[in-house]
Amino acid sequence: MPDPVILQHKEWKYLLAALKDNPRSSFISTAAIPVQKSVLAAPLAISTFILRSTPHLCDLEKINILVIGAEWFDALDNGRWYQLISDFCGSSFKVEATLIGPDVFMENDRQTRLSNMVRTRYPEAVIIKSRLEDAQIDLSSFDLFVFFQPGIQFHQREWMEGTLPLIVKTGKTIMATSFDRDEYAMDVQSLEAYGYSVEGEPLENPFFLQHHGDVNCVSHWGRVLYKITPVLPPSDNIVDTCGSRKLTKSYMATIKQD
Repeated sequence: MPDPVILQHKEWKYLLAALKDNPRSSFISTAAIPVQKSVLAAPLAISTFILRSTPHLCDLEKINILVIGAEWFDALDNGRWYQLISDFCGSSFKVEATLIGPDVFMENDRQTRLSNMVRTRYPEAVIIKSRLEDAQIDLSSFDLFVFFQPGIQFHQREWMEGTLPLIVKTGKTIMATSFDRDEYAMDVQSLEAYGYSVEGEPLENPFFLQHHGDVNCVSHWGRVLYKITPVLPPSDNIVDTCGSRKLTKSYMATIKQD
């Protein structure tokens, strides 16, 4: 059986060409290249993580995914694109995606030029405008938790003290992303400062998205993927954020200089 399409290619241009030649995904090529990359970035990152880090999930009949801290950009075409994760993994599991974040509806128009074609093929994701701690959600029903961009450096205290403890109690797989290796190192230090840890080596995702936040900042969304160990810190753990706080300030200063 051939490898899934995303394991056969290492560059966007070759992957998009392969999708164009596939009857199930050829409709994607009707949009401009930047639009194609925008709508595919999140499902491609999650699919890459599943295939390379947690392939056992492909054996499930259904994967229930929760994307935490979602913003309007993660909900293009109302999150229908997450249905492609099964195809990208070369599997037949059903995808149920839930996107939650207080800013998920900040952008009024989350549709793309592909919205009509996508609407006829895939159901919407469940979209919840709320902080995870304030939402009435049964976390035990999810198989995969995803912290997409922006990452831990931007939500450190909120996620470490409020969100992460709720999730790790489930014992389920937790995926997180960083813009690059340097930010990943800082994310690891932040996690360790609160008593958490990272499992295994980080993964390089070739299908990251160059997102232009402003004229001085280009972010690589979904470039580095890693797994957070779903274990609560020891009860006697002393939170030490001094080093992490210094790294965060240094990182933000670097972004402004770039």
